[in-house]
Amino acid sequence: MRRRRGLSLFNILAVLLLVVACASAAVIALAATAPEILPEGLTNLLPLGDSGDGTDSDAMDVPTLISQAAVPTTTPTATATATIAVNLEPTWTPDTAQGATAAPTNTRRPTSEPSATPILPSRTATPTDTPTPTNTPTFTPTPPPNPTNTRSPQEFTKTLNSPRFDEQRFYDVNCNWMGFAGQVLDINGNPLTNRSFRVHVWEDRSGGIDARAVVGDAPIYGAAAWEQYVREAPLVWTYFVQLEDGSGNALSQVYQVTTRASCRENLIYFDFVQNHTN
Repeated sequence: MRRRRGLSLFNILAVLLLVVACASAAVIALAATAPEILPEGLTNLLPLGDSGDGTDSDAMDVPTLISQAAVPTTTPTATATATIAVNLEPTWTPDTAQGATAAPTNTRRPTSEPSATPILPSRTATPTDTPTPTNTPTFTPTPPPNPTNTRSPQEFTKTLNSPRFDEQRFYDVNCNWMGFAGQVLDINGNPLTNRSFRVHVWEDRSGGIDARAVVGDAPIYGAAAWEQYVREAPLVWTYFVQLEDGSGNALSQVYQVTTRASCRENLIYFDFVQNHTN
């Protein structure tokens, strides 16, 4: 509908322009050929020197230009120009005066949505039977072998428990006595009574005791026993003891003994045992 109205208006304007052009051409042609018929007010439009009455106003002659206007034989047809009307869709403009809040736009969804990974419960270990504790064998130490006498260059050695300190109970001496006593034993630990022995006891000082006790003269201590008195009271002192045969030959090494100053330790037992037989 709008396009048709535009074409009609355009056609009307084209016709009006054509009419005006034709009128203008006719006036110009008339003025050129017959100026005398023009109204008096239009004579001023003629060229200089031509007053309209055939007389010259200036001294010089101005040639008369005869113009011939070409009158079109055909009336030009108005060409319709196509006008393209673009109809735009009205857009909604938010009314900011009313404080309206713009509607949120849709957020673009991710191309790939993460898949939910199921969380499986951890595997619970199956309880196993606790082994019943067994009796742990206790370590029983092996008793050491009975000590035996190491073969000595001498025939006799002291027993392993010599010297032994004890109280003198055989005499009524209270604490007014200190001495040595003991036995001579064979290789089996029995009193050796079929041989003659002496025990040499001495001090390593000038004027000290230096005595030999005969084995077998002190039966109160056992068979093949001996005794040697050394001092009237117990005292810490150093003595030397050695077994000899009846002729004074050494049958054992020399042993050093340190006595004690105690009334309960004033009797020192010292035994000799046969180490080997010839």
